[in-house]
Amino acid sequence: MRIAVICARYGIDIVGGAETLSRGLMERLVLLGHHGEVWTTCAYSHHTWHNVYPPGVEQINGVQVRRFEIDPWDAGFHRALTAKLISSGQLPVQEQYKWIESGPTSWTLYKYVKDHALDFDAIIVIPFVNTLTCQAAFLVQDRLIVWPCLHDEIYAYLEPIRLLMESANANIFNSPEEFQLAQNKLEMRLPRHAIIGSGVTMQESNQVMSRSGTPYVLYMGRLEEEKNLPLLVEYIDRYTAEGNIIKLVLAGYGSYSPPENGAFHHKGFVAEKDKMCLYANALALCQPSVNESFSLTMMESWLAGRPALVHADCAVTRGHVKRSHGGLWFETYGEFRGALNWLQENPELARRMGQNGCEYVRQNYTWPIVANRFLAIMQRWGIAR
Repeated sequence: MRIAVICARYGIDIVGGAETLSRGLMERLVLLGHHGEVWTTCAYSHHTWHNVYPPGVEQINGVQVRRFEIDPWDAGFHRALTAKLISSGQLPVQEQYKWIESGPTSWTLYKYVKDHALDFDAIIVIPFVNTLTCQAAFLVQDRLIVWPCLHDEIYAYLEPIRLLMESANANIFNSPEEFQLAQNKLEMRLPRHAIIGSGVTMQESNQVMSRSGTPYVLYMGRLEEEKNLPLLVEYIDRYTAEGNIIKLVLAGYGSYSPPENGAFHHKGFVAEKDKMCLYANALALCQPSVNESFSLTMMESWLAGRPALVHADCAVTRGHVKRSHGGLWFETYGEFRGALNWLQENPELARRMGQNGCEYVRQNYTWPIVANRFLAIMQRWGIAR
């Protein structure tokens, strides 16, 4: 089978759920003997979209990666439309299309997609919210599979997004809750669809596991306000102000800067080989985001045997916790405080939660399982040869 993925950013040093999903899927398919290509850009940052990587073809872990340069674009105009969309919650239909068209653009990528889409059995576009991948997707014709990584946010309500998903050959979702969002709340009339999820891998750590010393809650991922980090910081601040001893360790990078005081420790980028130790020594992983389609960091924490603490308003993460019995959720500060107290007062039950989560991941979300699930769907749809 010949599969291509269109993803705006790609590389072993690029952090993000959609980017990690793209990389894991393609590497596994190539390992199984399929031909996989990634069509992407030279950009590293999804904030600046500056060309960093050289254009051309390279091999990354067996996957053929084609990079195309980002063309000059009117970032100011696009930011103005985005600000208008966020402030008002909507845009006139004509401006919705201008929002898509005014984002980062790569005409060489678009031409390559148009010229070569029919050479492949399927073209997968990940994720839905990127304006560049949206424009490329409309050139794919009948080979298009959208893997949207859909969130309940204002971008999901735009007409171009609806048309993209409804006109695709198929859509693939990461969780039942993500599919329910598309079908029930957004009322999309979808073609074929499947719920597959993402694969998770973790490197074993050679560091000693020990939860002695000051207990800490771990946040792992992009440091951005959109991930609800200000709320998590506020709750930890209040919890320590009440005389409780705990730290919030933040691992990752982004535009959000945590406070500089004793309750917060920003570790920055953490190498893959060190993640397991950081997860395993935590009281729990806290995933405060209310907009997730899967949450790789939750799965990684469970593989390390630690429970998850999630926001009740995120149907996806709450759904994972319910199905796995792998953690707790909170909505108010009182519930957050109660959860931290319970986790510290019941270490054995917290450990069991982590083990429940670990078994949940091993049974559902290892890459061999996810890749086989994907290939079975392709065969059922008549796409795989």
